[in-house]
Amino acid sequence: MITDAPDITVSSPTYTQNDDIRIVTCYPSGKPDSYTYHKWQHRSKYGELIREFNGNKTLRLPDAPVLLIYQDTGEYVCIASNGIKDKYNKFEQTGSGLVTVNAQPVYTSDTINKVKQFGEISKAVDIYVNVYSVPQFNSFIWSRDGTQITTQNSAKYETSSSPTIVKDKIHGKEVQLDGYNVTLTIRDLIAEDFTDYTVTLKNGFGTVIHTIVLESAESSKNTSVLIGGVVGAVVTLGIVCAAVIVILFLKRRGEQNKTDTNDTSYENSGLQERQNNDEYEEVGNQCVSDMQQKQSNTTYESLGVKDMLNVYAGLENCKGLTTSKSQQIEKNELKASSSNNYLELNATHG
Repeated sequence: MITDAPDITVSSPTYTQNDDIRIVTCYPSGKPDSYTYHKWQHRSKYGELIREFNGNKTLRLPDAPVLLIYQDTGEYVCIASNGIKDKYNKFEQTGSGLVTVNAQPVYTSDTINKVKQFGEISKAVDIYVNVYSVPQFNSFIWSRDGTQITTQNSAKYETSSSPTIVKDKIHGKEVQLDGYNVTLTIRDLIAEDFTDYTVTLKNGFGTVIHTIVLESAESSKNTSVLIGGVVGAVVTLGIVCAAVIVILFLKRRGEQNKTDTNDTSYENSGLQERQNNDEYEEVGNQCVSDMQQKQSNTTYESLGVKDMLNVYAGLENCKGLTTSKSQQIEKNELKASSSNNYLELNATHG
């Protein structure tokens, strides 16, 4: 049995923006003639992938608004296999066809983003639009502030159009397309030339209009410098304010730390003073207790000058107690009185 990997061809239909049903068909040819269809691919003429569809022999393109159907234009790739490898040892085989949609002209995304264009006094300037148009537009007209510009035998204005590669968003992807550049040349610019210009394009499917604002390049530079100066001033002010805030924060934190340190020192000093007072009171109490104990153990009959001196000695040796001059005088008087009492007591008992 003879087997062959399939050769694949794809239909290349032409539609208009008014066609609701748009179909692309894949035609594989191989042996056996049972095929597996893989995903369809929609690509730009320059090979950029735009979108993919589930595989089948027939691809019906999704519904779309009339003014967006032109985006179905492009290359459609069918991928299929029948289980037989080709001479390159590949199972999957591909083929492609080109879908064309005739529609009104479209100003492409690389033009929509250039509403403002710039020129210089006393010099010439080219203002332009890029257009995708299948079929090609059959007329274009430039106007200034609503009044059509006459270019015939004009030294001031000149118009032109030429094929070029343009960029446009096709089903959400920016790709390259074959389009046109439409230009208005204005010579010897004066201040009054900085105004609005409109271009009108027409083909068999519709008419489209686009407006361009021509501005002075000098005023644009001045505006940029002014904006740059304002932005720079704002940024500088922000940096200065941030620095001041940081300095104040650090200063306040330092003052707080100092206050906390002083409070801690004061608390420690108070604690030490209380400890000293407690120790002094404990020593005093201990001395009084010792005196009371000594007095209770010394009877009146056995009390003598020696014992009294010991009591005073005990008082003097108590920790933390000092003897003042007045206390010393009282002690001496007490010693004398005690000696007299002792003599009298002996005389009585004698």
